[in-house]
Amino acid sequence: MKKVISMLLVLIVFGTCAVAYAAPDSRHNYFNGIVEYIGPTTIMVSGTQFNLAQKVDVLIQESNNGIINNRPGRMGDISKGNSVTVKESGNVVIEITIERWKR
Repeated sequence: MKKVISMLLVLIVFGTCAVAYAAPDSRHNYFNGIVEYIGPTTIMVSGTQFNLAQKVDVLIQESNNGIINNRPGRMGDISKGNSVTVKESGNVVIEITIERWKR
């Protein structure tokens, strides 16, 4: 019985370590700032350069009577001077939110 409990504890510990090791790859980081440069593969936001994923989701946030709404956007909607939130995962940008309500 002690061997079974010991084996279960060992499996739980190793299983936890494997999950903890894989977890950093699934983290998302968010950065707010002003667009200084946007190119085909990179974007610079407030002095920090980010690599763009092959497909980047773009959202436009607008305010209507005090309510902030999201609508789909496209890369062409992003321009120098826009206030944005960049969502990064695995060292590449996967989503950019243009914050038009901040104007």
